[in-house]
Amino acid sequence: MKSTLTTILAFTFLTSAAQAKEDDRKVDDRAERLDAGETVVRAKGTGNKREVEVAALFTSAPEKIWDLIHDCNRYEKTMLRIKESKEVSREGGKIRCRTVVDMPWPMKPLTSLNEAKLTVQPGKKWKREWKLVEGDFVINEGSWTITPHTDNKRMLVVYRSKTQPKAEIPEELRNMAQRVELPKLFRHLKTQLSEE
Repeated sequence: MKSTLTTILAFTFLTSAAQAKEDDRKVDDRAERLDAGETVVRAKGTGNKREVEVAALFTSAPEKIWDLIHDCNRYEKTMLRIKESKEVSREGGKIRCRTVVDMPWPMKPLTSLNEAKLTVQPGKKWKREWKLVEGDFVINEGSWTITPHTDNKRMLVVYRSKTQPKAEIPEELRNMAQRVELPKLFRHLKTQLSEE
């Protein structure tokens, strides 16, 4: 019995150590891929509930990138698949935006009212984070963050989202959004900045 417990503890330790090394490799791999000019997508979750992180390096000034990200009134132009977007209120540093996301046929568009908070620390960080107030989601929260890259020549732009729509989204559509649509969104932003 004692040797079995020792074996289980040793196995647990080795598995945890191996997972930590694997996580370290993923972090290192991400840095290399970003430096090579890739848009790096990481996702987790199953079914309708997903968490996604997308990151890429931009050469534009952070204020120019921020202009595309912070104003939800312009999302129909600056973002992809946004059918409608409008700021409905601004109070005490909190902004409420109603957004309609166009979904592929036969899905209906998804509407949400989100509350956003903007944080600007010039030269250090520009961040727009939001959370769901109401709409076609159980969960809809996330952020856009812009920070200087370690080379001090480029900006790291990171998009994070955690979503769970009320309607069931087919697995293939969710996978396509992660593999195709999110990198395409970053290319769209770069095109508007004349980086591509």
